[in-house]
Amino acid sequence: MEIGDYPSLFAAADTAANKAKRKYYLLLGVQLSIFVLTFFAATLSSKGNGFFSRVSAFLLGASLIISWISRAQHYDKSWYESRSIAEAVKTLTWRYMMQAEPFLIGHDSVAAQKAFASELQQIRRAHARAADELTDFASSPVVFSPHIEEVRNAEWQSRKQEYISRRLEPERIWYESNARNSSSESERWLWPVIISQVLALFFAVVQPPLRMREFNPVSFLMMIASTITAWGQAKRHDEAAHSYASVARTLGELQSVADIEARDTVSLADFVSTVEQVIAKERTAWQIKRSVAIDIDPDRP
Repeated sequence: MEIGDYPSLFAAADTAANKAKRKYYLLLGVQLSIFVLTFFAATLSSKGNGFFSRVSAFLLGASLIISWISRAQHYDKSWYESRSIAEAVKTLTWRYMMQAEPFLIGHDSVAAQKAFASELQQIRRAHARAADELTDFASSPVVFSPHIEEVRNAEWQSRKQEYISRRLEPERIWYESNARNSSSESERWLWPVIISQVLALFFAVVQPPLRMREFNPVSFLMMIASTITAWGQAKRHDEAAHSYASVARTLGELQSVADIEARDTVSLADFVSTVEQVIAKERTAWQIKRSVAIDIDPDRP
C-alpha cells in the first residue's frame, strides 16, 4: 500500500522518524570520530607540540557543543516515538480495512469510522510530545483515503488477497532482508575491531625493543577498537538480526497456513489479528530496548 493511502499521521510520523534517525546517527558518528581525533591530538600535544594542543582544545569544544545539541534536541527519543506512532497507525489501518478487532463487520460504516478516528487520537495522546512535533511534516489532515474504504467494503476474498500480498508478504520480506543485513553489518564491523586489537598486540610486543617514545600506537589502536565497538552497540546489529529473523520465520509460518486459517470473514479477521499481534509484539520489544515508555497495549495496534 502506498504511503498516501494511509492516514496522514502515518506519513508525518514516518518522515519525522527517518529524519530524526539520520540526525541521531550523524551526531553520534561525528562525536565518536572527534573522540579518536582528540585522543590522537592530545597524545601528540603531550610531546610539547603547541599546534596539537590547540587542535585538541578545539576538538574538545566541538565535542561539548555536539553533546549539548544531542541532549537538547533528543533526536533519539524523537526517532523512537515517531516510529512507534507510524507503526501503530499502519497496524490500525490494516485492522480497519480487514474488519478485524476492534472494527468488526458488525459495526456500521459510521460507527467503524468513529472508532478508527478515536483510536488514532489515542495513539496521538499516548505519544503526545512526539505527536505535537509532527505538524511540521503533515501535509493535510487526511484520515480515510478512498483506498482504505474501497478495501474495507470489498468481499472477504479480495480483502484476504490484499492483506497477504500488500501487508503480510512485504512485512515478511522486510524482516528477512533486514535480518540478513543486520547479520552482515555485525560481521563487517567486527573485523576492524579484531584488526585493531591484533595490531595493538603486535605493537605492544615490538614497542619496548624499538623504544617508540614519540607515539604510542597501542593506546591509539585500542581507542579505535573501543570507538568501533561503541558504534556497533548503538546500531545493535546482533539483537536486530536475531529479532528480525524470529519474526520473519513466524510470519512465514502464518503465510503458509493463510488459506487454512482464513476461510471466511470471521476467520480472516482472526487471522489478521494474529499477524498484527506478532508484528506489534516485535515493535513493543524494540520500544523497550530503546527505552521508550509503552503507553499502548502490546496486543493492540
